[in-house]
Amino acid sequence: MAPGKRWMDWDYGAYGQDNPNIEGHQGLGDADNWYWGFGLQDISAAQGQGYTPQQIRILAQRAEKQGRPFGKKAQQRVDQLIAPGSMPWDYGLVGGAEFGIADLNMAIGQGADLNKIKGYTDYARQYGIGVGPEADKWIQSQEDRLQRSDLAQQARDSAAADAAKIAEATAAQTKKMEEMYARSRAVTSSSPLATGGAGSFRAKGLTTSQNKRGGGTSQFKSTNPYFQSTLNTGSGKKTTGTPTLNI
Repeated sequence: MAPGKRWMDWDYGAYGQDNPNIEGHQGLGDADNWYWGFGLQDISAAQGQGYTPQQIRILAQRAEKQGRPFGKKAQQRVDQLIAPGSMPWDYGLVGGAEFGIADLNMAIGQGADLNKIKGYTDYARQYGIGVGPEADKWIQSQEDRLQRSDLAQQARDSAAADAAKIAEATAAQTKKMEEMYARSRAVTSSSPLATGGAGSFRAKGLTTSQNKRGGGTSQFKSTNPYFQSTLNTGSGKKTTGTPTLNI
């Protein structure tokens, strides 16, 4: 059977060999069994009630704070159950037995951060010591604040990532446009008509002769039968045969 939430309300006067209300009373004993202190019989009774070694050590510390006897044999027995200094926090030092507001203020004063304080409270819950409502509320408020801060940072990171993607896409598109423009200029520069020179006219089956005496005309003659059509010379007469085109 595990002790309840008020486990720290130990009846220090219920056990001890010098308790006149206990059967077999033998008179005054040593400090390890004085009924109004915390002795060997108290330790055995606490174990029988399901107290953890951590809780038993805190009961012994509270007995000393209250000026109750706590003898060497009882101390040795407690040390056997749980080594001195093995708990992450001295829960019985200030305030009540649980990790309360006094413990919280002391821990913060010693520079403990949220993670360290959560370690103290997690240990207290695990071994039945307990956590006070004020300390629990403070931890919850700090966790909520950090969560809001994390969400805000995630939003900033997401916006930065989106901006980087847009910038990358824009740079790629700009580079593509520049490459297309460069290819277009290269094609335009290589065109014969783009240099301002004289163009040439060629067709299959056409031959040309030039009047080399100056001021004459160039003649195109076709040997292609399909090109030998009737040609109107402008004199009102039609000619057939191989036409000659004067230029």
